[in-house]
Amino acid sequence: MSRDLYTLIYFSELTFKSHVPLDVTALIYSIVEESTQKNLINDITGVLYYKAGWFTQVLEGPLNKIEDTFERIALSSQHKNIRVIEYCRADTRVFQDWSMKPLIDSDLDLQTSDLSSPKKLAETLYELRRLIDKSTPS
Repeated sequence: MSRDLYTLIYFSELTFKSHVPLDVTALIYSIVEESTQKNLINDITGVLYYKAGWFTQVLEGPLNKIEDTFERIALSSQHKNIRVIEYCRADTRVFQDWSMKPLIDSDLDLQTSDLSSPKKLAETLYELRRLIDKSTPS
């Protein structure tokens, strides 16, 4: 285990509102494109999940890089109501091959309808993990 490997999981509400799903999808992919380059340089891996106006993001990497990255995220005007769910030392990376993988609910088969309660968020994270496990070779 690397003593400097950490995982941070948070969720937040998107401030950009559009009735055109393609606008939101384009925004998410532009966030991912910008983040990918920064994350490669900073040894950050993770996933960005979007559903119905809410982000859930997992960041993995060195402690100081996770802190710097999350500070930039927290200052972004693209979202609000940021809540850290988990921030802890990690044994291994779950997303070692993804500098930032976008997962958009309209492309997936998740069953939860909102993230307004801790129970719904936990269900969404469980489904996200299930999808990741299903897509990762054993």
